[in-house]
Amino acid sequence: MVLLRLIGFAVLVAIGVSFLAYLLKGDRRYLNFAWALFRFTLLLLLAFGILYFVERIILVA
Repeated sequence: MVLLRLIGFAVLVAIGVSFLAYLLKGDRRYLNFAWALFRFTLLLLLAFGILYFVERIILVA
């Protein structure tokens, strides 16, 4: 769980820095990178949540 929190924090920092770079430079590629990173992170969280849910079902059964 600590590893997931560290990864989540790193992703939040990367999105924040990317958004700040977009605000400072006005280049849309930084905004696109932040959006892609956000979508990828949501996909990973969904996959992890499904695996956690399936594990809980198997342990109960």
